[in-house]
Amino acid sequence: MKKFTSLFALLSCLCVVSAQAEDVVTVYVDASNVSGAKYWYWGTTANPSDWSSRPSIPAPTVEIGDKHFSVLTFTPDDGNNVSVKFTNPNDDGQTDAISNLSAPNEYYYIYNGGNSYSAYVKSLGITTSDDWSVVNNFESSGNNTWIYTLDLTGNNNDISFQLRPNNCLWAGWNDNTAQSDWLYYNENNYGFSNSSAKYSKYKITAKWNGGNNATKNWSVNVEGITTFAVAGTSNSDAPNASGNDDRFFIKSWDPTIAINEMTLNGSTYELTRTVSNMAGTYYFKVVKNQKWNAGSYPTDNYQFTITSSDLVKVTFTYNTTNNEVNCVVDENCSELVIEDGVPFSATTEYTGVTSASYSRTCTNQWGSLCLPFEFSTDQDDVTFYEMKNVITGENGAITFSPIEGVIPAGQPVAFKLTSAGGDLTINNSDVNGVSVVTEAETFGPINDWYMKGTFTNTSASNIYIIQSNGIRYASSEFNLKPYRAWFTGNGNGAPLRISVDDTEGLQYVEQEDGTVKAYFDLQGRKLDGARKGLVIENGKIIMVK
Repeated sequence: MKKFTSLFALLSCLCVVSAQAEDVVTVYVDASNVSGAKYWYWGTTANPSDWSSRPSIPAPTVEIGDKHFSVLTFTPDDGNNVSVKFTNPNDDGQTDAISNLSAPNEYYYIYNGGNSYSAYVKSLGITTSDDWSVVNNFESSGNNTWIYTLDLTGNNNDISFQLRPNNCLWAGWNDNTAQSDWLYYNENNYGFSNSSAKYSKYKITAKWNGGNNATKNWSVNVEGITTFAVAGTSNSDAPNASGNDDRFFIKSWDPTIAINEMTLNGSTYELTRTVSNMAGTYYFKVVKNQKWNAGSYPTDNYQFTITSSDLVKVTFTYNTTNNEVNCVVDENCSELVIEDGVPFSATTEYTGVTSASYSRTCTNQWGSLCLPFEFSTDQDDVTFYEMKNVITGENGAITFSPIEGVIPAGQPVAFKLTSAGGDLTINNSDVNGVSVVTEAETFGPINDWYMKGTFTNTSASNIYIIQSNGIRYASSEFNLKPYRAWFTGNGNGAPLRISVDDTEGLQYVEQEDGTVKAYFDLQGRKLDGARKGLVIENGKIIMVK
């Protein structure tokens, strides 16, 4: 009976934790300058019965900058919000009620004693009408000011946006405005009607002017960012053709291709592209703000010719002072620069390359990689893994092991960045030559499973891919970008666990919509996958038969 009671208590506790994950209100308060500060709250079934039972604000456990925050959590009654007051027992001073705190949001305050308190903005997010559920973060520039670049490249929709202070799932309101105007900005405010917008990118500067509510008292400034991009065609028979796939410019005469955007260097914009097996005649223009009606240079198409099928470096320039456009072709190139998203095509394995590089902006820690040049695993902020073992059947798994040393050109691998998101940067320099291959390799077989890589845009079905820090099964045709990898084998679409030596965090994503399934036992220990009996799946206790 005692064992049954203990298990029942454990299950009850776990269920409460699960509910709190979705329904909890979290209040962070810095009361470090007030000795013995307490708080009073209501809107939950656990309200204090009277003022004498006011709980003390616990010791700080979270440090943000020079602030020391204590953490208070509340589970509101169904349909209710939580209200809270901070009090100073030394003078019995108290703040006004801080009301309408709703789950599952976070709130930050500085309590100065008596009735004096202020809000605190830890972070600022932005969400747009493209998908209101996706929140991206501003970069803090200090002094309660944040900056964000809104990129409308290739977006034909009119855009509105909302600010999201402190990870709130709602935007809050400006002073003296209706709820429908909660920190909400659209084309009527700033000309975001993309069909007529002057710019493809906007710099948004948001400044919080202080006060007791982090969702009030914001001032926002939006200014257009001037950009220039190269648009052209490699179709010498139809220099004015548009819309077709293009090995050099990705898509003919399309100024919205992000990787064709030029970088400002002084008064000159530049774009350098390293290509191979690309002998031919090309035509291009430089387009302002990725919109033909904003201006394009020169008046007539600029024409250039590549005569070599070996490695060639092409540099495009545009001078803003005199609108001069130029193109320099270097057919004695020893530096291979691989651009993410730009396919690599070669007919010979080059021996004259003395340096090679590649970079990718990542949104997740985990990913796959396959490069045409060899490189050392000694790169900054990343660990590389190779497929080591595959077990199919019930509780099937793929095991990865870390790689140390040199990864051969063309070998597909998995990688994990040190922190979530960020840039993956690969460099290799060798005066004696860097090995470069023409085709991606296939790693395996391991129990009839393979890991395959690609240097070009590729489509495949019935494959497993690393995506969103997990493994996704794609039954239908899936488009892979260049320099990625995928897995094939006799999995029949069945879930696979991922076993990674000396690390954790890679989870299996079963559904094609990207839903993550994470499993724990009743003691809170992470499992590699579902097993028979009671387990916790995505925070809920289930019975696996």
